[in-house]
Amino acid sequence: MHGKLISAVAGLALSIAAGTTAAKATEITWNLGGSCASGYACNSTARTFLGSDGSTTVTAKAWGRTQSYNNTEFESAYLGHYSGNGLGVTNDEEPSYSPHHAVDNNDRYDIVSFFFSETVDMLSAFLVAYGDTDISVWISNVEVMPDLTGETITDLDNMFGDHFDNYGDYSNRTAYFGAGGESGTEGNFLIIGAKIGNSNDDFKLKALAASYTVEEPPVPDTDVPAPGTLSVFGLGVLGFIGLRRRNARRADGRAVSTRTLFAGLKALVARANNAFALASVSNEGFFPVRAR
Repeated sequence: MHGKLISAVAGLALSIAAGTTAAKATEITWNLGGSCASGYACNSTARTFLGSDGSTTVTAKAWGRTQSYNNTEFESAYLGHYSGNGLGVTNDEEPSYSPHHAVDNNDRYDIVSFFFSETVDMLSAFLVAYGDTDISVWISNVEVMPDLTGETITDLDNMFGDHFDNYGDYSNRTAYFGAGGESGTEGNFLIIGAKIGNSNDDFKLKALAASYTVEEPPVPDTDVPAPGTLSVFGLGVLGFIGLRRRNARRADGRAVSTRTLFAGLKALVARANNAFALASVSNEGFFPVRAR
């Protein structure tokens, strides 16, 4: 009986002392038509952009299947940056005039890969239309930005999981990842290409959006009783139980002694105070950590 009482009061002390922890989703956007992040790559090979949260970066590279119409292997391509419209791709065998500097599948096949500094939940991409805007998408987790030289579509599916397609029309649009019921939109690596198997998709990538979850620190209860208050609380509870059990008898017929009640009281107070101390340390030592 005493053990159950002590445990109950200790648990109550913990629930009083502990605050409430909440998870908060933070959305980040990257303006791919804007300036590069200071101190990072910013050329026709790679460009790095700073997110709206002020810390998360994304690095973009361009790839294309070139040399001949039936070539199936990717090689590095020219990553064009067009203020206001975003990123486009020019293959070695393409002219640089519109619409060939867009991400397209006209005669060749273009993709742009994105490596994020953090694992995020990929939400969407904004496409500026120069033709149809159907896309093929891969999302995965990697250690470093992969070199896709010599890889094929099949290789990409094997390395990063099967791609999914997202369909649009001939107007600017936001392509929402997972809108078709696709799972696995969390990662730090993203590939967006003109839709595989089509020949009329032309677009530039103007912006990306993603989110991550932050565990916010618990808000401590300002009415948390001090250890001394918990001790008094424990005394009151045990005293009440003692009065209710005053006439209780042990198995041998003798009354429960005052010494037994006092021992239970000491254990109760110690357990309650320890619970309060542990809860206090937990609250003060908590820092928000980005979910991965």
